[in-house]
Amino acid sequence: MPRRKAPKKWGKLVVFLIVISSIIVLVNRDNSATPKNSTQSSLIKVIEEKIAPNSPPKFSQNSASLFVPYWTLGASGKAYQLPKTAFPSNLETVLYFGIAPTTTGIDKTESGFNNLSDFSQQPAFLVIRMTDEAIISSILNHPEAQSTIIGETIALTKQYGFQGIVLDLEHSVLPTAEVIQQITDLVGNFSEKTRSENLAFAITLYGDTLYRQRPYNLEQLDNSVDEFLIMAYDFHKSYGEPGPNFPLNKGSLYGYDFKTMIEQFSAAIAPEKLTVIFGLYGYDWSVDSQNRPLKPAKSLTLNQIRGKFLTECQFSPCTVYRDDLSAETSVKYTDNTGQKHVVWFEDSTSVAEKVLFLNSKGIQKIGYWAWGYY
Repeated sequence: MPRRKAPKKWGKLVVFLIVISSIIVLVNRDNSATPKNSTQSSLIKVIEEKIAPNSPPKFSQNSASLFVPYWTLGASGKAYQLPKTAFPSNLETVLYFGIAPTTTGIDKTESGFNNLSDFSQQPAFLVIRMTDEAIISSILNHPEAQSTIIGETIALTKQYGFQGIVLDLEHSVLPTAEVIQQITDLVGNFSEKTRSENLAFAITLYGDTLYRQRPYNLEQLDNSVDEFLIMAYDFHKSYGEPGPNFPLNKGSLYGYDFKTMIEQFSAAIAPEKLTVIFGLYGYDWSVDSQNRPLKPAKSLTLNQIRGKFLTECQFSPCTVYRDDLSAETSVKYTDNTGQKHVVWFEDSTSVAEKVLFLNSKGIQKIGYWAWGYY
């Protein structure tokens, strides 16, 4: 006669009781035989650390960052501060701008590298400046050069005590599939090696990246990047038509605006990974009678603009007004030779209006370009 099986519920209960009894025996044996500071405890700690390693440092919410260009070191001391009326007011991270690559490695002859020893601020990130189109193209086409540059950058980051690296890769070329993939691969390799050293990895992006279809695949980059620093300036270029640094609203005048930019970036990247950088400077265009530029504009820091036009305008006629559409300020004046000029610039007031919009979209991190400009 076949043997009768026990009901399933009793079988499960028996297994459960056996497992519980085993655990109790093991725990009692460990507690009685193994002191807390034993080799076993140390081994458990090592295993826990391997499972959950320390995360690299990140940009804090409700914080502000400040770019410090190498050419400003020594001129204003090291007590870095934000603009007085800026919001938020807490300076969280200083970004040293920075070192630059050649086609064979980090350039150890230029001032950005040589001034590293003069920079002392914590917490801080090291920026690698990749702005030369010819050098960028060569690097993207030579993986061995990339490996050297990445290795040397990480070594300098650790040597000088930086918390992480910011890759400032400014490549203004046609967005071909090849170039997009080259940039994605470079960022991925740079990020992987940087993060393996428990360092944070961030990149800058043009504010008009999506508007002008620049060669950056945000979806793929998002997998490699801890923080995106959005350069919310230079929408109107020095070599183009006069206009705001980056208008808050486009209306019928500007074609694109700050609000649309933020909406687009927020749709592609989590808001908590976005830091929006404001440029505290402007451009002075020499224009004809119809406000068309006669030559590339001259850049002016906010300090220079304040001394030249705001405290007391040095020219006549001279009109200073704030544009409600863009939230930025414009100056129209005629110089001593009779040449007409148009100036546009960002200041703390326009920044404050834009920050209110950022906060409404859940973006709580901002930054400034740059120390010595305001």
